[in-house]
Amino acid sequence: MTTQNSVSFNYIDGIGAIAVADGVVRFDLVSVMSFENGKGVTARTGGLAMSLPAMLKIHNQLGQLISELAQKGVL
Repeated sequence: MTTQNSVSFNYIDGIGAIAVADGVVRFDLVSVMSFENGKGVTARTGGLAMSLPAMLKIHNQLGQLISELAQKGVL
């Protein structure tokens, strides 16, 4: 019998706030809900919490991805 894990993905438009407390980094995730006067109005749609070492690892991974995309001319 094969068991398949269900993983959900959430699209976000950005990070609204970042806080660090007791070695845990917390991100407020936001999405654009509407537009007023040509500007997007965002609302918190979730959160993400991780350790400082995990945040540093993600920072390095994102830096590598950005470099690769820039070399390919995507960015």
